Amino acid sequence: MENLKRKQPAFTLIEVIVTIGCVSILVLVFERFLTANIKAYYQNSLKLNMTDQSINAFGYLNPDIRGATQIINCAPNTLSFYLKIGDANTTAKKLTYALDQNSQSLARKVIEPSGTPPNYTYLDEDSVSKNISILVSNTDAMPIFYYYDRNGTLLDTPCQPTQVRMIKVDLRHKGNGNYATGEISSETRIDLRNLKDNL
Repeated sequence: MENLKRKQPAFTLIEVIVTIGCVSILVLVFERFLTANIKAYYQNSLKLNMTDQSINAFGYLNPDIRGATQIINCAPNTLSFYLKIGDANTTAKKLTYALDQNSQSLARKVIEPSGTPPNYTYLDEDSVSKNISILVSNTDAMPIFYYYDRNGTLLDTPCQPTQVRMIKVDLRHKGNGNYATGEISSETRIDLRNLKDNL
């Protein structure tokens, strides 16, 4: 009796090609899904960061502007004023908020007075500057500061500082890089508490 050899099961070339094709499709779908989720994660993180930047900036802007005792310069992206921090007998400091479009940052500069009263001077070399917000996307066409008089009328800039009674702050942030996201705008209106004359 002849020994019959059993055939070993084997993959055909077509089965191998089909298997590789299916695995490739699954890997491609997974890679796109993973890439989309990573991009969404980074975009959401960037939006949260920009929101935090706005909150941090308004933490300085709101109390400082509200307490201003005299406006010195009211330009679209630069605001300077005197501010007394503490009791009424405190000597006013000079504060300047200025946009640096090159670094996309909003800086807060404080200058302590020097000299003797009533002839105080405010020297730039005595200033202490701090960036309070980054990724700022404001421009000359979309400025940070808008100025209003006692009747609520928008003033042309640069304006007459003595006319300013309210300031609207429109702070814009925009991400950049591989995971850029849309622009976020945060806005508030601040009455100048110490400059009210319509009581």
